[in-house]
Amino acid sequence: MVNTVILLLVGFVILVKGADIFIEHAASIAYSFRIPMIIIGIVIIGFGTSLPEFSVTFNAVLKHHDTMAVSTIIGSNIFNLLFIIGSVAFFTSITVKKKLLTFELPYLVISAFILMFAGIDNEFFNLSPTLTRLEGIVLLGVFVVFLSHMWFVAKKRRDDADEAHNQTEAIPLKKVSVSSNILSVIVGIILVIYGGDLVVDKSVAIAKHFNLSAHIVGLTIVGIGTSLPEYVVSIIAAIRHKQDLIIGNIIGSNIFNTLFILGSSALVHSIAIPKIVMYNSIFYLFCSIIFMFFIFHTHKISKLLGGIFVLLYIGFLYSTF
Repeated sequence: MVNTVILLLVGFVILVKGADIFIEHAASIAYSFRIPMIIIGIVIIGFGTSLPEFSVTFNAVLKHHDTMAVSTIIGSNIFNLLFIIGSVAFFTSITVKKKLLTFELPYLVISAFILMFAGIDNEFFNLSPTLTRLEGIVLLGVFVVFLSHMWFVAKKRRDDADEAHNQTEAIPLKKVSVSSNILSVIVGIILVIYGGDLVVDKSVAIAKHFNLSAHIVGLTIVGIGTSLPEYVVSIIAAIRHKQDLIIGNIIGSNIFNTLFILGSSALVHSIAIPKIVMYNSIFYLFCSIIFMFFIFHTHKISKLLGGIFVLLYIGFLYSTF
């Protein structure tokens, strides 16, 4: 058990270093191609930091551990919205440019609604709740629409002189070639994935030592473990005053988790959704709607609201156990 704990700490260190390399060079690439930071946060960083979730979920589905697969995604998404955003905002209020999130936030809620619907639709007909292949195709279809929209937005904003100026002021650039930046981003992703997998493996080993159920392990230990890259990236972005990157990272990660990871996993076979997991998906939809409401109406996540989010997450963990 001592060796397991040591390897868990090593995983944390690898995660931090990998995320640091990744965010620094991803920001440089964004500037080089005049791509808005919010797009980098959603498309590249949001997706890149979700690769641990993809690995865990896809492998769980292949091995028919459906409860672990769905619980990991929902647990990760709830942790992202409530704890990561909440804890970062508790120390420094997060201001969000409304124009950058006019379309992205609805995708977050839509994906959460589809996931919830997949769990309750068969419940009305007294059937076993499942995420069917058809619903998986729907998730992937929405994901393609989301990517297409992001590409259109990025292309439109690329020629925005004000946006380029804002990026120049916000990003501490180094004189490194684009190819070197791309190579560094790849190295960062590899470190993040390896560190995330190491943290998850050792966390699961510790959980099994205490005889916890697959649902609780997926919703808490694995869900939190696979979200550590998002947490590290968000903390580094906050330190470097890249607030758009914080929100973009979380939104992109959650959308990627739900639409692409669960959508593609459902193509392997229909994924059973236990009733307790179905209730968790309803709670996640509630969190997504509340999150969108405050973003649109206040344009920021205040320290007070951040504290409330953290307390809500602690309450969620208490109810889970």
